Amino acid sequence: MEQGGESLWILSSLLLFLLLFFLICTIGTKPGELVAYETQLALFFRDTIKIDRIFDSFYDIRMQPRIRLKDILISVFLMPYWGIKALLQLDILLRTPQMLRLFRCPKKKKVVVSDTTIARVLNWLDPQDSRKSLLAPLSTLNKKGLLHRRLAPKGPTRRLGVIDGSQMGGHYLVAALLCGQLNYPVVVEPCKGRGYEQTTTQKCLPIIHQTLGPAAPQLWLFDALYFNHTIFRIVGEQNAHLLIKYSPHEDDEEDKLFRDVLEDAKQLFAAHTPAIDPVEQSHGFDSNRWCSWSMKKTSAEFAGVPVNISLLVEDYPKKKKNTHTETWIITTNLSLEFEEAREAAHLRWQIENN
Repeated sequence: MEQGGESLWILSSLLLFLLLFFLICTIGTKPGELVAYETQLALFFRDTIKIDRIFDSFYDIRMQPRIRLKDILISVFLMPYWGIKALLQLDILLRTPQMLRLFRCPKKKKVVVSDTTIARVLNWLDPQDSRKSLLAPLSTLNKKGLLHRRLAPKGPTRRLGVIDGSQMGGHYLVAALLCGQLNYPVVVEPCKGRGYEQTTTQKCLPIIHQTLGPAAPQLWLFDALYFNHTIFRIVGEQNAHLLIKYSPHEDDEEDKLFRDVLEDAKQLFAAHTPAIDPVEQSHGFDSNRWCSWSMKKTSAEFAGVPVNISLLVEDYPKKKKNTHTETWIITTNLSLEFEEAREAAHLRWQIENN
């Protein structure tokens, strides 16, 4: 049920994002001022996101359906909100009196929609409809200014993107997030399996920029797997920049990912005598992550484009493991300040953590 699984995860991704958006909208509200959480959430879906319009766009191939397609889709859509991971669990919940009333089912009806019906519908559901639903809130979020963020308190606002491979529910996918004031998934694309993330990403990047238009990322955040000429070329063709985070301690000793350009920077940073080109340095203390940090930066060239190479050293006195970390940061955006490059490197892991 490859196609059904894809649609299921796209719909689930949309809800997870909307829930986060809703929570952000309610931050700062005093408990006494809150209406019931469920009521606010329902109003948010209805009035801000206009969820009915999103699901109206799905095409129903059934000739005489007894259950509205919209009810089926909303049931799947709300699975993450209810904390449900399996269709069988969803079936049990949809048999309760509360759910029958919520969906305004006839009195004699025993279930809103069964798990077997959901499975059949997801199997023929067109993934293109699911992809459109994922992008439906885009214009609203763009108007509200939520699709960009500052990497430093006094820095400029930037449009950031994170893309990487993932395994979700037995399905291998490539997922892309807009990393603004909230994390907004814009692509959940299937790939053949582990090792095919690169090929899928290379196909997705131009499509993402074409689809998103002005909302497309100006800076893509990658891990070391994407440190290659092809990715540099594709990102450059979209008039965008990239930043790569690489932690040497995460690799086996026999399979280090250092390129020549990093080896040169490593030797330069380790030199005790002044270099012809002085090494820029900065340091500080991060009260949010509770760590001290220092950075060294130099310039070089890779894949025919100029890059900045930084070595970030962080010390976490309260951690029991990894109290001292070293991270290489490579970026084609030469305008990034030290604090911005460091924050962008940390944001790279948003796609794993969320």
